[in-house]
Amino acid sequence: MLPPWEKQSVHYTQPSHNTTRRIPSGYENIGPSSYEVIKEYINDSPRQYWRKGDIVKFDDGFLSKYLHGWKDWFLTKADQKKEWLKDPRIPVYSRDQLAVIIGRYRVVKMKYRNFADYGIVLMMISGSKIGHSRSYYVHRPFVKKTKFPNQPQFKYMQKIIPCEILEILSDSYEDTNEGRNLLVSKLYYNLNKKG
Repeated sequence: MLPPWEKQSVHYTQPSHNTTRRIPSGYENIGPSSYEVIKEYINDSPRQYWRKGDIVKFDDGFLSKYLHGWKDWFLTKADQKKEWLKDPRIPVYSRDQLAVIIGRYRVVKMKYRNFADYGIVLMMISGSKIGHSRSYYVHRPFVKKTKFPNQPQFKYMQKIIPCEILEILSDSYEDTNEGRNLLVSKLYYNLNKKG
């Protein structure tokens, strides 16, 4: 399989889940046991907000930080953290860490009608799992910190990103699809040499 920034299409069949949801009339006899899925890696467009080469930062991994009532006045920070709710969308290895967008994709599910979901593929550039890739399509538990042609300028970013990745990010690239692909391929192949 090609890397996620190359345009490609993958076809596979996925089994249906038995649900109690009502199927619209006229579609009862169509594919009750399985349906076809097409996953396509697509090119960027200047109209999109999330684009290849952009650097994003994950949240801290907690949903609610505040306790209710008078007890929170007397708790230390360590005791308060025990009560915070963990966000299941954010893995432990990506809390407060940086990642780069390395691709965009569309998943088309052919059930009784076609359903399309769009998403992005991220690769970690800081933290304990540098080089690890993961797809996100429904939820976005991160915020954009740096757009593609710009280099990481915040001091905390320069502290947590390793030197070899900062060198790749500080090279000059054209603001084109080819420039984005060049940056992403350099990062991908340099970080995944071992694997």
